[in-house]
This record gives sequence, structure tokens and C-alpha cells, in this order.
Amino acid sequence: MNRLFVLLFVLFFNAFIVINCNFDKPFGSPPPPASTWIALSDSIETLLMDGEMRKIRTVEGWERQRRVIRQRWEEILGIGPEIIPSPHADTLEIVQEANYTRFRLRFLTEASSKAEAYLLVPDGRGPFPGVVCFHSTSDNTIDQPAGLADQEDKHFGKYLAENGFVALMPRNFIFDYRTEEPVGDEEIKEIQKEYPEILKRNRFIENTIRLLRRYPGWTGLGKMVWDGSRCIDFLQSLSVVQKEKIGVIGHSLGGKEAFFQAAFDSRVKAAVSIEGGIGLTFTNWFDPWYIRNQRSRMPGMESHQVLSFIAPGPFLLIAGEGSDGDRSYAFLHHAESVYRLYQESEHLAWFNHKQGHKVTMEGVKLAVEWLERFLK
Repeated sequence: MNRLFVLLFVLFFNAFIVINCNFDKPFGSPPPPASTWIALSDSIETLLMDGEMRKIRTVEGWERQRRVIRQRWEEILGIGPEIIPSPHADTLEIVQEANYTRFRLRFLTEASSKAEAYLLVPDGRGPFPGVVCFHSTSDNTIDQPAGLADQEDKHFGKYLAENGFVALMPRNFIFDYRTEEPVGDEEIKEIQKEYPEILKRNRFIENTIRLLRRYPGWTGLGKMVWDGSRCIDFLQSLSVVQKEKIGVIGHSLGGKEAFFQAAFDSRVKAAVSIEGGIGLTFTNWFDPWYIRNQRSRMPGMESHQVLSFIAPGPFLLIAGEGSDGDRSYAFLHHAESVYRLYQESEHLAWFNHKQGHKVTMEGVKLAVEWLERFLK
């Protein structure tokens, strides 16, 4: 996208995100002071060392080691359905907006289980790149990234559609999963034994119980990755989408999803994670709807390993000193050694707006620019 074309996009602040595609300078923020992250960096295992403690110096050597590490993580995520459903979707509503068409859909994620989503398709001739947009922990769920609820800085699906991306916004299973199946008090009491801090039933717990009742060897985070892959299946089934140009983005809950989706689905060609809390000790990764209480099975395992699975794919971490901050750079520092093996260090970037657990319009602009850079 050249500068003349970019200038044509300049409208009102809340109508379009202005993209300045100057890639001659380093992207995002420079590394923070080492004092903010070096202690954490020193406490986690080096990536480029094989099982016999020999230095890994080649891509081939790393890819052998990556398979070993990834298998451990796949065992933690667990095993879900065996059958991948058809990507066919039912259309519930169609609304024409100023620059795109919004479809409300429902599609299969498992046999007899459907997820609701918004699909935003830009006006004009396609095909376009596709992006899966994961919402925050909000009762507004998919209305949020579609621009129908919550703060403007969380409307990134809408902004992407206005900038020439097909955007798909699925509802996370913790808000809606097989709700026709009742959850008994005894089931609530059983999960409270493992998680005594859970004092009452809520929809997250009930939907997690429904999931683990059907797939006891799975995890909620594994389910989220599975559902994200079904979203990519659906996008790739559409003639209006460029099938080899798929990205992901998300904030908070959605930031966790975008991070793991990019790590475990090679079809993701660019990713943005916003304030997901990348470190396992940063936020609630061990809640029952994420990894579950599996700390004892994970000696030496940390999120820099998951980040290394993405290499050499483009990954942007946006922090705000809420769930992610300067300390998060420790994980990028470790992963950078892997990106350097592929000679793609510029594919790993970060930005800290230091305004708390938010997205911010500056962050949205940067995220759209990142996805423009690698998907267009």
C-alpha cells in the first residue's frame, strides 16, 4: 500500500484507522530497560539447547527440538473431538454498513455444537485477507470487535473491515456451550474441590463442566485453539478470502487465544496479541477454562516456548502494564534467538502503551499496520 493510497483513507478519527506503512524504521517499541525483565529471563529455560545440553545452531536442529517441546504442550492442551465438522454456516442476519456488510452466522465447531459469529466483508472486489478477531472477557462478546458495543478501541474487527480485511468474530465457548445440557449442583461442588476459590456457579464454570464432561482429557484452552481452527476453515471456504493470508488478533481473553492460535495452527500468517498476559504467572492461565490445574505436569514449561512455535511467523505483542508490560519482553528476548536462526528478527515486535489493561487507539492503529504489513 503506497502513501498516496494511504492518504485516501484519512477520514474522521472513529471512522477509519490511518495506516502509515513506513517499514524502513524498526516496528513498535525498542527493548525496555533490562532491569525490568532480565531476572525473569534468567529464570526460564534457554530454547536453543537440545536434550543433551548441546547448543542448537541450525534451523534443522531447532525444528527437531521444537517437535519435542511442542509435543509436551500438546499433551497439556489435551485431546478433543476426532471429527472436523463442515465449515458450512447458517446466516441469521445481514446488515449493510457504510463500507462493509455484516453477517451474523452460526457454524459447527463440533458435532451438534455451534458457535455464533459476526463476519464483516469489505465493499469492493476481493478476494481479501482474512482475520479472526477474538473478543475480550465481556458480556457483549462478539458485539465488541464488530463495533456494536464497548469502547471504540476494542472495535478492531470493524476497523479491519474498513481497511480491506474480511473479519470473523466468534463467541468464545465459555459464554455459550451446549447450554441445553443442565449442570447439577454436585458437579459444581466437585470442581470447587479442585478450585476452592470458585465460590458460586457462573456461566464460565457451567460451560467448562459441559466441555470436560464430554471430553475429560481436553482443556478449555485446547478447545479455544480447536474453535479458532474451525474459524480458519470457514474463512478459507469463502471465495472472498485469500486463503493463504489469514491473521489473528485479540485482547485479554482474546489475546491468549490469538497467541496460542498462531502457535498451534500454521495457517496463521500474522498475529497480534493485546494484553493477554503472556507469562504463565502473569494472569489466570491455570483457571479451569484455560489450562486447568496442571502445574505439576509442567516443570520447565513457559510461554517463551509457545512463542517459539510461531517463528518465523510475524507476531506483535501489545502491552499496557496491565496483564503484559516491560517484564513480558523476557519471553520475546528468548524467542528472538529462534527468529534469528530463520533470519527473520523483524517478524517479532512489541509495543507498550503503558495505559493499563486496554487496547488504545494507538494500539489498534499499530495492530492494523502490522496485519497490513504481512497480509497485503
